[in-house]
Amino acid sequence: MTVSSVLNGKTGQASEETRAKVLKTVEELGYHPNGVARGLARRRMDTIGIVASFSDRPSLTHDRYFGPVFDGLLVGAQRHHQRALIITEDHWDDLPGNISRYLDGHCDGLIFVTPTFPNKVLAPILKAKLPIIFLGENRPELAVSVIDMDNEAVGKLATSKLIALGHRRIAYLGGDADLRSSFERQAGYTTALQQAGISLTSELSVLGHYSEASGYRETQRLLETLPAAQHPTAFFCGDDAIAIGALTALQERGGRVPEEFSLIGVNDDEIGRKSTPALTTIQQPLRALGEHAIEMLLEQIQDKKCSLQRVLLPGEWIERGTVAAPPLPERRV
Repeated sequence: MTVSSVLNGKTGQASEETRAKVLKTVEELGYHPNGVARGLARRRMDTIGIVASFSDRPSLTHDRYFGPVFDGLLVGAQRHHQRALIITEDHWDDLPGNISRYLDGHCDGLIFVTPTFPNKVLAPILKAKLPIIFLGENRPELAVSVIDMDNEAVGKLATSKLIALGHRRIAYLGGDADLRSSFERQAGYTTALQQAGISLTSELSVLGHYSEASGYRETQRLLETLPAAQHPTAFFCGDDAIAIGALTALQERGGRVPEEFSLIGVNDDEIGRKSTPALTTIQQPLRALGEHAIEMLLEQIQDKKCSLQRVLLPGEWIERGTVAAPPLPERRV
């Protein structure tokens, strides 16, 4: 018991002479306490599991979304003296077959980054009462804590800015249909139009993918299939990559941005900062999402009766060179 109290830093249970002898012996033997054994005894491993899917991404750390989020997660874990165990799946479809490794006792809690698996997959983890945070995927129907950007507010903000400039035919080019953020930003777009008394035109609101190719393809499709008089004068794009694709499509057809068409993206990616003209966007608080997720999970770990939280952080409006009032009279391309 005396040796244990010295190794665990407890004071008052051994004299200074005894303490010195124990520490000297430990040094001579090269002894290091078994962290796993100590963790089991304390019922705390001081380890947070961070779960993500590659989903055909060449890199997570260099990804424009996951990179800053992981920075925040790792900084937050370090700040609170926690180990971070990164667990990756090739695809979320692989998760059901690997549930056992999430419940093997190595982690005190889990943070799932933009999970797209069905709700039923989570049942064994919820049954085990392991603390869980969903980062980047807002699922109100699940009994889990969530942190994300307020995507609906972002959609409403971007669309309202365009309406205030005088635009009435505003297109929404959204991201992937399996991500809640696509629908939430679309909901904000719809709300802004309705509150301004502008009729929603279904063909101007489309989902695709969070990619340049999708933005390019959907913009070309709108301009080719709609009569010139019905072309949008502004595009709210659910992502900077989509906006850059739209910008390329417009410029290839001779369209001038922002003189004839306005564009707004989401993220504040480097590609948008370097585009010509520079892209107006709403910056996601990606690093802050990671840092806050760690704090939220630790609250649950430390207090099993802690109430579930749903934290939605605001985006930051960054105006650059792709927004202006619509042309009068409007020139269509």
